[in-house]
Amino acid sequence: MTREKSLEAMLALVFGCLLLSLLLDIKLLLYIGLLLGGIGLLMAKTSRALARLWYKLSQALGFVISKVLLSLVFFIFLLPMALLSRVFRPDLLQRRRKNTGSYFVVRNYSYQSKDLKNPW
Repeated sequence: MTREKSLEAMLALVFGCLLLSLLLDIKLLLYIGLLLGGIGLLMAKTSRALARLWYKLSQALGFVISKVLLSLVFFIFLLPMALLSRVFRPDLLQRRRKNTGSYFVVRNYSYQSKDLKNPW
């Protein structure tokens, strides 16, 4: 990992701590942010290790959150739409037709030459 990438990660950690300190009014987060900023500037190996840990954590969170969001979209939007369409839409494929044993529909139609001239 390059020094620039580790500094970017440390800056993100410092910014997150400072923002949470302001929003939640917790002084400890302010001190943690200042400590992380000092580590990022003065200790290259430690900041590289923290940045590597931060990137691993973000990758794991991305893996989990994407699954959770896709599941929520499925159960909140797609499943109700499918159930509503099953209830209110006509049975175009005649799959629910119970009086016959086959889906085959007999069609007594004699084709003429005009039917084959322009099939589209």
